[in-house]
Amino acid sequence: MKEATTTEEAMAQAKARAKEREANRREAAAANLAAAKESAKRSWLEAGGDEGEFETAWPEMKSNLLADRVRKEQDLAQARTTSFYQENF
Repeated sequence: MKEATTTEEAMAQAKARAKEREANRREAAAANLAAAKESAKRSWLEAGGDEGEFETAWPEMKSNLLADRVRKEQDLAQARTTSFYQENF
């Protein structure tokens, strides 16, 4: 990307970079979720379950997985905030 010469060009380039970062983030998230599904499926099958049962159970497992990840991220953010205030105030 060439260097911006005007404020408008700089803003357009910044928006393009943000859009690209968001697309990359979504792509990585989709890949991570697909890997989690494959891992869960492998565990399910190794435990004696069958593929059809897994596919039926996956939507709820996915919801629980995503909720757990959100909770962990929120807990981490809270811990960072608490640590920051303890160290600085």
